[in-house]
Amino acid sequence: MPKERPTTRRPTMQTGTKPSTPAIPAEAALSFLKDTKGTVTWSVRDLTDTVKISRHDAEKVVALLAA
Repeated sequence: MPKERPTTRRPTMQTGTKPSTPAIPAEAALSFLKDTKGTVTWSVRDLTDTVKISRHDAEKVVALLAA
């Protein structure tokens, strides 16, 4: 008699969850852009320091702004 294979659990997708969005109000991001409009370049670190958010959230904000 053949051995039974142990069942493996497949990863399941959670339904009803929101996509990951940065924890920053739109007003704060727009205020940062207004404050830096005279600046030729700014970094993710400038955003994190000014708006007081994590680097992870700042990278999400930059991705949204670039879209």
